[in-house]
Amino acid sequence: MELVKTGLENIIVTQEYAARGWAAYPLAPGSKNPLKGSHGFHDATTDTSALIDAFTDPPDPNIGIRAGEPSGIVVIDVDAHEGAANGYESMRTLASLGFRFPTGDRRKGHAIAKTPSDRLHLYYAAPLEARIKSTSGVLAPGLDTRGEGGYIVAPPSATEKGAYKWKQYPDTLLELPVWVIERVKVTPAPERRVTEPTETIPPTVVQMLKDRLDRIAKASSGQRNATLNREAVYLAQYVGKCFDEIPLTD
Repeated sequence: MELVKTGLENIIVTQEYAARGWAAYPLAPGSKNPLKGSHGFHDATTDTSALIDAFTDPPDPNIGIRAGEPSGIVVIDVDAHEGAANGYESMRTLASLGFRFPTGDRRKGHAIAKTPSDRLHLYYAAPLEARIKSTSGVLAPGLDTRGEGGYIVAPPSATEKGAYKWKQYPDTLLELPVWVIERVKVTPAPERRVTEPTETIPPTVVQMLKDRLDRIAKASSGQRNATLNREAVYLAQYVGKCFDEIPLTD
């Protein structure tokens, strides 16, 4: 899929991306940044008519693809800047330990895009059973993930350094490797404790309530409000604990 970058070509390409379920949106011409005044990747869509409008004005914008659940993809960003972490070396080290990034082929594999700065973007199908975070260096130095809350600049976008180009563009994407999923999946929030209602009140709870109400009733004039507030605070501590931990004295 080698295309000369023109406004018309970008419209054609975004239609292809939409057919794959990849939500696209325009970036500033020659830039990796969203259009000024836009909503960034929140504008990403697979609606073909909306994409035609979005990529007609301004002319010749770059293409952003929203990663994560909206597009069903996760992208591994392999970085290698001079004097910085080298993602290629990290990949070799991981492979020696049995942690590989399967490539597949043109029929079923990962999509590989080369950036103008000789980085690689490895596109995988997002797993159905987990949401994947966008991370930086969590997998290994120089290896970032673009998942929920992230986006990627897609071919045939171009900057002053050159164009983004596909090296492999398979018909079907391989799913993200399991070992990657385990490292960067979104951890679900712990379930809230739910206590089933009951008509049976433990004797200790009944006695405690009687004692507290008795203290309020016997409070002397001028001390009733203070006593009421104190006992209410005391009871509130144990309502949230479903009266599992009730001291007999205070």
